[in-house]
Amino acid sequence: MRNSILFFLFIGCFFACKTADDVTTTETETETSKVDELVFGLYYGRCAGDCTHFFKLRDGQLFKDAIEGRYDGQEWDVFNESAAPNEDYRMTAGLLESIPDALLGSTEEKFGSPNVVDQGTILVVAIKSGTQLGPWQLDPRTDELPENLQVFQTEIRTAIDALMD
Repeated sequence: MRNSILFFLFIGCFFACKTADDVTTTETETETSKVDELVFGLYYGRCAGDCTHFFKLRDGQLFKDAIEGRYDGQEWDVFNESAAPNEDYRMTAGLLESIPDALLGSTEEKFGSPNVVDQGTILVVAIKSGTQLGPWQLDPRTDELPENLQVFQTEIRTAIDALMD
């Protein structure tokens, strides 16, 4: 009888334990859950005129930046109070779900070589449960980015180009 109890106790403990893979999967699922807000856009470091084009997805709406001139590297959260048309939001809403794990979990700030040859910089900031993740700077040249960011960068660039037309 005592051996039977020990056997079942051992089997119960064995199946109750998580492997390292189980823990990693749980943490990854948490990281990739939907973010509450997403700021994305394109800016150029040294240019004259309106060199900043930022957009914010929040609460089912899209807001365009109210930055005049060029981005100073500090104040990225300056947006118009009135939302852009609903079709602009619908066109970009999928970006909230498509942020890759590589970005959300990254401690790096730059990917590729943003603005090195005056090609500009794509800025991405995510806000999840009131916590800011980023800002990250992405090279607009897809071939300069790690493979795991290329699709997202293309989606961001396509959205920016469509919103600027």
